[in-house]
Amino acid sequence: KITLPELCFLFGTNKTTLTRAFRRLTGDTVVGYLARLRLHTAKRMLREGKLSVTEIAEALNFSSVHYFTRFFRKHENMSPSEYAGSIRARFEG
Repeated sequence: KITLPELCFLFGTNKTTLTRAFRRLTGDTVVGYLARLRLHTAKRMLREGKLSVTEIAEALNFSSVHYFTRFFRKHENMSPSEYAGSIRARFEG
C-alpha cells in the first residue's frame, strides 16, 4: 500500500507535478491506475483459483472482504465469487 505523498517523496517532486505528469503519460490518475491494477490482479488471482475471496482481499490490502466485494462489483458488475464461477463454467462447458 503506497500513498501519493510517499510517491512524491520517492520521485522528489510535489503532488501537482506528479499527478500532471502521471496523467499525461498514462491517461489516468494515480488512484485510478492503482485501482485498475488491483482489479486486474484480483481477476488473475480469481482465475488461478488458489486463494479464497477473503485471502485475495487481504493480499491486495483491502480493508475488508466486504469492501473488496463492493469494489469488484462496481467495476465488473458481478461479485468476485460470480466472476470465479463464470470462469469455471467456461472451462467446464
